[in-house]
Amino acid sequence: MPYFLRPILVATFLCAAPSVSAAFPDVPVSHPNAEAIEYVQSQGIVQGYPDGTYRPDQTINRAEFVKIIAETWVASDPGTGHMRGISPCFFHETKQEFLQRVGMSVVRDVDFTAWYGDYICHAMGSKIISGYPDGTIRPGQTINFVEAAKIIANTFALSPQMNTNSWYQGYVTSLEQHSMIPLSITSFDQSITRGEMAEMIWRLKEGVTDRPSRTYEELAAPVVSGDAQTTITLFFYSEQDVATASYEASFPVRRTIQKTQKVADATLRALFVGPTDEEYVNGARTMRELSSLAKDYIAVNVHKTYPNPYYLPNSDEEKIWENVALINFRSDAFDVLNGPAGTQMQVKAAIEATLKHFPTIDIVLYQKDGILFEHWDA
Repeated sequence: MPYFLRPILVATFLCAAPSVSAAFPDVPVSHPNAEAIEYVQSQGIVQGYPDGTYRPDQTINRAEFVKIIAETWVASDPGTGHMRGISPCFFHETKQEFLQRVGMSVVRDVDFTAWYGDYICHAMGSKIISGYPDGTIRPGQTINFVEAAKIIANTFALSPQMNTNSWYQGYVTSLEQHSMIPLSITSFDQSITRGEMAEMIWRLKEGVTDRPSRTYEELAAPVVSGDAQTTITLFFYSEQDVATASYEASFPVRRTIQKTQKVADATLRALFVGPTDEEYVNGARTMRELSSLAKDYIAVNVHKTYPNPYYLPNSDEEKIWENVALINFRSDAFDVLNGPAGTQMQVKAAIEATLKHFPTIDIVLYQKDGILFEHWDA
């Protein structure tokens, strides 16, 4: 049974409630995205939660983002029929024909009958999003900035230039050209909040170009001083993950750390340390087994291409994988990583959700003292 840790709380702070916007009680007029949030609410693009709040600083997952951007596009170019212009899944073709058209043999993690199913179908069929090498779409994964940039640029035909150094440079540059990158975005892999999403939609739809905007060069700039910082996202466990043994790590936490060329390494080290007191109060949980990996963790290396160790000739598997992270641990770490099935699944959920949030990581492999570990007991 995984053992979930509670850190010692050292202080509690009480703050006076600030003045709020007319749209939502939790959006102060001083919030940097307040005007944008009021716009998306007035246009019916985004509504609040049942308790009347908007939660501007809460992150958003890929399925939610696809749905909202699709509905924003429909509002720009209204159609008729199902879902205001979004056709239902497999209405004009079979599922197999659809998968063949989008270049996937299987989609492992999408329930096409769920509330988001038709939006994912639309986005895949329109080449707005594409699947990962492992046959997933990851609808529940928190979306990061470059993923959001791709979806926006493809949906609204912002003409990204694709002959660039990285898959996302053209998408980011196209947003830059429309002054759409809020100053709160400080890194390519930063999680997008509901407030930042509203800001980008508002700037695009209303042609707002007089607000400060980041550039691709700013986000890509190397460290120039010891004071430079970057934002990382860690995936801890929610209370529901703990209560249900969900084998998921669904509680994203954003932190600002000193900028480094080894940001994936710094992120993993922070994950093993666990949530801060404030993060714990907000709902983040960790595990004793996850924290124990800190002493045996060596490094993580990211490879643009890597030979598929499980490839079989004449199979449907890719011979070469792209965007692979190799995490190297000392042998003692495998008492946890290759331990009881429930424990190792829960631990790997946090590690892999955190690493796969980086736009340059799609697949995670584990090494034992520098040798790829392949013989899992569970």
